[in-house]
Amino acid sequence: MANINIDNFEERKESGFINPGVLVIIIIFFLVLVTWGGLFYYQKDIDSRISEIESKNTESINKDLLGEKANKVIDLQERLAISNRLLPQGRNLFSIFSEIESSMLPAVYINNYTFDDKTNTIKMICVADNFNTVALQMLSFKKNNDMKDVKLGNAEVDKTTNKLTFDVTLTIL
Repeated sequence: MANINIDNFEERKESGFINPGVLVIIIIFFLVLVTWGGLFYYQKDIDSRISEIESKNTESINKDLLGEKANKVIDLQERLAISNRLLPQGRNLFSIFSEIESSMLPAVYINNYTFDDKTNTIKMICVADNFNTVALQMLSFKKNNDMKDVKLGNAEVDKTTNKLTFDVTLTIL
């Protein structure tokens, strides 16, 4: 009795419209699609946040560079250029201002100064208590060997503080 098939086709039951394996594959496919969509949306959200932060940073950097900080940067650049020109001559601004500081009297203070590197002059507006202090300050500057020419400019009394404001022009060797 060879080749006898005892399988009964009538007893095999069909399990509905879709095979369970295909149903699992479809569910997994939809889960992958939902996950991909969520990640795509999340990436767009992160990109928009990054661009927003970059625009804020760019605005604040531009505001800083166009404001008072820009003037400080330019002023620093000018100081560096002057220092670079003075270094080959064997002079530096630190030693020049150190000499001025050592020549200053305790009763006198500098209100404003400018340095002209082309003519090697320093123009200062100083404040003192009286004319005697101004004369002593001028004598102190003239005794300094690093100052070639010392000139006293305009002198006037500030009526609000009763202090004497005077201009000094120093020519540095």
